[in-house]
Amino acid sequence: MEQTPRSIERARYDAAIRAREFEIDLFWRRALFFWGFLAAAFVALAATHDKSPRLAVVVASFGAVCAWTWTLANRGSKYWYESWEKKVQTAERSITGALFAQIEAPGDAGPLSGRRYSVSRLAIGFSYFTWIVWTVILLYEVIGLWCKCVPEWIANTSATAFALFSVVYGLWLCAECRKHRHVIKPSF
Repeated sequence: MEQTPRSIERARYDAAIRAREFEIDLFWRRALFFWGFLAAAFVALAATHDKSPRLAVVVASFGAVCAWTWTLANRGSKYWYESWEKKVQTAERSITGALFAQIEAPGDAGPLSGRRYSVSRLAIGFSYFTWIVWTVILLYEVIGLWCKCVPEWIANTSATAFALFSVVYGLWLCAECRKHRHVIKPSF
């Protein structure tokens, strides 16, 4: 049976949709994989912190590397997801029209209504934050290994500064992870 140009376009569209869905699924599977390692590292750190400071440094190093690897995996996943999404948008023009490319305006604009945040950008931002947390923990463990007498005011100032950084980072995520595509209002 000979394929027509229309059937070839449809096959390309269907393949791109499946690949896009597969990449989204892999994104979250990878996240679960790294969350497992990071949770185990937190438990191991809590168990080793007082008993073996040297082992706590090793565990904190492992946590920092896991968090960094998770960040890189998230960025790689987003790259491939966006690549397949562009293929879908190109192929859909002749199959369905601008189905994925057209963004509809939300019906409700109240304070608790949905917002156009990129879930994958939020996950990438969270993985960066997790890496920063693990890097701070690693520095804390290394300093604790070499300096047994950090003054209380330095520890309190550092903890307060990190809390403020966390709030600023959260606000930055709100701004950075908004989707900025043009919204097309439905015409019906």
